[in-house]
Amino acid sequence: MRGSKAQSSLEYLLTYSFALLILSSAMAALVQNRPDISVPSQCDISAQFGCIAHTNQNDELRVLMRPEGARAVNVTNATMAYRGNTSSTYCTFNTTAGAVGSSVLVNDEDQVEVLCDLSSLNDLPDSFLAEREEMQIEFRYKESGLTFWKSAQVDIII
Repeated sequence: MRGSKAQSSLEYLLTYSFALLILSSAMAALVQNRPDISVPSQCDISAQFGCIAHTNQNDELRVLMRPEGARAVNVTNATMAYRGNTSSTYCTFNTTAGAVGSSVLVNDEDQVEVLCDLSSLNDLPDSFLAEREEMQIEFRYKESGLTFWKSAQVDIII
């Protein structure tokens, strides 16, 4: 009888030790190979522009874009909405041809940089600015030779 109790105790310890070993190995594998589930940095434009680059440095959002058509365009009136219109600010344009201002003419071979000053968003706490940032820049553009303005939006996640 003694042998059967000792044997059942040993089986009990080995079975549950083995299960615990498998469970801890699985947890260690999950911790070591933790997938990155964060949203990658993105820049999407809803109009005939291509997003070349975007950065957020020194309280200034910079988006570099280029017209994707064969025509020159006039871009104007850029405003940036921060995280679902929590706060907004006005932006300026800077082209590779040297034009600067709130309204610029961009030739088809030029690039235009949109500059939005984030320091004017002082109603937001610093911890809010330190999180993943979602912004929308809205601007208007008009192709040369046409008389009507079109709206465009740049969606950015940094």
